[in-house]
Amino acid sequence: MKTITFFRWGLVTILLLPALSLLAQTNYVATSPASATPGTQNTLVGVGAGNASMTGSIFNTFLGAYAGQANTTGSHNAFLGAGAGYNNATGSHNAFLGMNAGANNTRGFNNAFLGAYTGYGNTTGSHNAFLGFFTGYLNKTGYSNAYVGVEAGRNNQTGHNNVAIGDSAGYNNTVSNNVFVGSKSGFSNTTGFLNTFIGAQAGYSNTYGNSNAFMGSGAGSANTTGFAKAFMGFVAGSRNTTGYFNAFMGAQAGSSNTTGNYNSFTGFNTGTNNTTGNNNAFTGSGAGGSNSTGYSNVYVGVHSGLRNQT
Repeated sequence: MKTITFFRWGLVTILLLPALSLLAQTNYVATSPASATPGTQNTLVGVGAGNASMTGSIFNTFLGAYAGQANTTGSHNAFLGAGAGYNNATGSHNAFLGMNAGANNTRGFNNAFLGAYTGYGNTTGSHNAFLGFFTGYLNKTGYSNAYVGVEAGRNNQTGHNNVAIGDSAGYNNTVSNNVFVGSKSGFSNTTGFLNTFIGAQAGYSNTYGNSNAFMGSGAGSANTTGFAKAFMGFVAGSRNTTGYFNAFMGAQAGSSNTTGNYNSFTGFNTGTNNTTGNNNAFTGSGAGGSNSTGYSNVYVGVHSGLRNQT
């Protein structure tokens, strides 16, 4: 009987030992604290969460294996997921949720990264909001960006003040002040700036064309370097490549234009066959529908100038 009693008390003691080790100064640690002086008011849960030199950090929550592993004085952070905020040292007021989310952040602050590998390459970029798998993956110093969708803004490193919403929207963008809304909108954009592309694959092929506004599914989808254009409507200006100073408004308006410049087409199917014609103004459904290379024409009314080609 004494042997059984001793065994029971010994078992209770063993079970209580982990609970007693949870107290590490004013921190709650599910494993043993990595630091002898792990700051104050921190919650560390997971193998290697926090590190051996967390001397001045406060109010952090690190949950997951090696979450916040390099943190020294960064405070007011929430890192949830294996490797989340792994290299964060002094960055503060960040929220990283997902495996390796914000893993390379060192001094960036006021960031919100949600999704596995989201903001993975971010180092000092601040005021960013990335939501989705691999979203903003290569962002390093870019700031004030908002990316929502799988791999949205994936390759941006230094660009700032961008908005990319939709899967792979602004995927290759590297510069600043662009708005891409829609699946794969602005997908190929690299150095084009001051663009607004709204609609699935709007401005898909744009590389360094700038100051463009494409609105509608497939609008301006073939544009590469053309600049200062406004295309509004389903596949409006969809084949335009380098043409500039064009305004196409209406479904399929100017849909065949490639290099034509200084054109204004307003209405459904207006100027649909124009390819290289310049300085034309067509207003009305189907106006100038057959014009291909003609220039300096003005057609007003439904199907006006329908048969003119040159």
